[in-house]
Amino acid sequence: MAITTAPSQDLKADKAADFGDEVKTEEEQSDVEAIAEPWEKYDLNGTPHVFYPLCLGEVLDERYLVEHKIGFGGFSTVWMAHDLKTKTDVALKIFSLGEWGEHETHMQNEILQNVQDTSNLVTCSASFLLPAGSSKSHHRVLVLPLVGPSIAGGLGKVIFARLYFGFLPFPDQGQGGEVSSMVRCLGPLPEQWKGLFTHSGALDYWYDQCQIPDPKYSLAAKISKFRPEADQTEQKHMLSIMSKVFTFCPQKRLTATQLLHDPSFKAIMEKYGC
Repeated sequence: MAITTAPSQDLKADKAADFGDEVKTEEEQSDVEAIAEPWEKYDLNGTPHVFYPLCLGEVLDERYLVEHKIGFGGFSTVWMAHDLKTKTDVALKIFSLGEWGEHETHMQNEILQNVQDTSNLVTCSASFLLPAGSSKSHHRVLVLPLVGPSIAGGLGKVIFARLYFGFLPFPDQGQGGEVSSMVRCLGPLPEQWKGLFTHSGALDYWYDQCQIPDPKYSLAAKISKFRPEADQTEQKHMLSIMSKVFTFCPQKRLTATQLLHDPSFKAIMEKYGC
């Protein structure tokens, strides 16, 4: 197994460097902060679960040419790479330091050994390690097929956030990230969910059934603030749609088919000629 040379984990000295265009508005800042992972995720002094500092153009495991950043999550980053041996594009899921990578690898092995039909599952074809500046620490990397986005999973985000607001409705900002943004806007998570979030960062107030949504961050406030040109009828329709889509309880949430037949959704689509 080949291992690439480990780049420096300490990126604080580069924070003042020019990495592109500056954001010009509060909306753009919220969008960037929601899409890009924070610098602290690459600083060993800030967290023991650092991300692997990767640059476009690097070749990993003497085989995978990194071409594009796809995204990131709580415990990994995902990159598009070109497999120089098979001449195909793949996705590389690079885990932060910690147990997450080994847990995911174990789950992948369990699936491959016990599930006969994996045609509807995304399974890895290979796995390797990247050094983390210490001979005892490594980042686990899974090689996955490159697949397109889920239309069903992205429906609410694309229609209601990207096309209507122009940015994500629940930015990953401050303590608690996206979940705290959701709670401020929608109210507490279901009480029966408490304890299911087993990773660090969970906050007790997420489940406090006595609290109510913050009026400054409510769906109605977001619509009024970021779409002030919309008349009262349009704002009413959008609030109706979002209230039915952005709800924690799956049983109360509109399906894609139900959304297509929703009167408010039809009214908005008709107004914008969709």
